[in-house]
Amino acid sequence: MLDRAIVYTKENLRRVLEQSVSPSVLLDEVRRTLKAPLFRRPRRVEARHFISVYETMCTRNEAMLELAKLDFSILQSLYCEELRDLTLWWKELQLHDHLSFARDRMVEMHFWMLGVLSEPQYSYGRIMLTKLFIFISIFDDIYDNYSTLEESKLLTIAIERWDEQAAEQLPRYMKFFYNKVLATVKIIEEELKRRGNTHADYVKKLLIDATKCYYNEAKWREEGDAPATVEAHLLFTVPSSCCMHVPCLALVAMGATSDAIDWAMTYPKIIRASCVVGRVINDIASHERELDQYSGQQHGMSTVEACMEENNYTTKEDAYSKLRELMEETWMDISQETWMEINLIGFIATVSPAHSEIGTVPLRISQLEICHQSTQDHYVYTPSSV
Repeated sequence: MLDRAIVYTKENLRRVLEQSVSPSVLLDEVRRTLKAPLFRRPRRVEARHFISVYETMCTRNEAMLELAKLDFSILQSLYCEELRDLTLWWKELQLHDHLSFARDRMVEMHFWMLGVLSEPQYSYGRIMLTKLFIFISIFDDIYDNYSTLEESKLLTIAIERWDEQAAEQLPRYMKFFYNKVLATVKIIEEELKRRGNTHADYVKKLLIDATKCYYNEAKWREEGDAPATVEAHLLFTVPSSCCMHVPCLALVAMGATSDAIDWAMTYPKIIRASCVVGRVINDIASHERELDQYSGQQHGMSTVEACMEENNYTTKEDAYSKLRELMEETWMDISQETWMEINLIGFIATVSPAHSEIGTVPLRISQLEICHQSTQDHYVYTPSSV
């Protein structure tokens, strides 16, 4: 039913474009929708866009337009204050002085997290998520690009122990980072408890799980046993995308119930589908870069290579097209799970009315797709237009 509705809608929208001669605001919105429907776009990014659109409409309500601009400016000021505090925190950590190979992407990470939690009442939640996922990004760089498998194993064991003494077993470049992670998480846990949040223990559990996911992928790459299909490949690589950890930690930051957080940690279909979208679009966007980076070196194949091998494709463009079809199918799963009460009603019933937006968190994770335009990885290479 849903796939037929999508085909019908796209055909009619394309027909409108073909039959129209003069440009208009409506036609621009049709083109934008065909590129990415409204529900796939981050709320605040879309709000800024539509303010400009609404401003050109002759039927606009001036008072509503002024309120929308004021709302956006107030939230933008709050975001800037958060980013200032995060930048100061990052400089005080001095991690980049010790881990020069790690990506320094504070602005990009904060932008992603405000796409997950855009509401003003979740200011600390955005700060908390940004700090934790800056760490997770560094874990990714260590496991994927820098450490040996033995060093990765030592780091995974140390994180699981969660003990300052465990740092003694780590290589020198890891010790400083390890202690900073422990100290920062301790502060976050204390702040959550001070705010009356009773779920601080989940933060540590989810970071430990993230490192295990990275280590499992590193071990799989080292063993060189490449899966024969995209589906088999995703069983290994989707968990290490750490997309699953975003909604879980977001629910902790929002003060959701234990039932809601535990539900998210069971890796339900909607979160699994969101992770598949994140994994596949990331692999497409980073494919060219990784080919150049690992030229002549052993490195685990991405979903692009798996797709080429499974379907006997000779060009990467064919694989990109096939994987985008997979993403479209996965978006149907996300849509179905988001809007149908069959699978979500039990979860939403556990959440207080004050947190009714919690049910949309998994959907927001998938909206990171906007950060990957064409085949360019905008987390690694940030264009001036973003």
